Amino acid sequence: MLLSNRAVRETLDFGKPIALLIVAVLHFIPDQEKPADILAALLDALPSGSYFVSSHVSAEHNPAMIGAAVRAYQEAGLPAQAQDSSAFAQLAFTGLELVPPGVVIASEWRPESAQPRPTPQEVNGYAGVARKP
Repeated sequence: MLLSNRAVRETLDFGKPIALLIVAVLHFIPDQEKPADILAALLDALPSGSYFVSSHVSAEHNPAMIGAAVRAYQEAGLPAQAQDSSAFAQLAFTGLELVPPGVVIASEWRPESAQPRPTPQEVNGYAGVARKP
């Protein structure tokens, strides 16, 4: 397992907060592979004060395009699925303290300028950051 890997244990100090980034990955872990259990094992290993960053594709804003993309992945033998924002939030951030603005369209997560950003239909994914208490 990843957590028992010697290189991981030699590189990371599990006595201090760690940042875990699972970005553009969860939508490739099908429900039958139990992504919640995978995340729980990883998050349980992190000390208090660690941060977790994650994202997930969603079909909420462009169901035809994302549905076609998911089918194309599946037809190529690759697992893929979309989640709505609430299912993603429950999967990824249960038991953690969400950092404002919470789970939002990825392009809306703390935009640094007032410049135009892609629309939700163009982004089709949610992101969030949370702290482990």
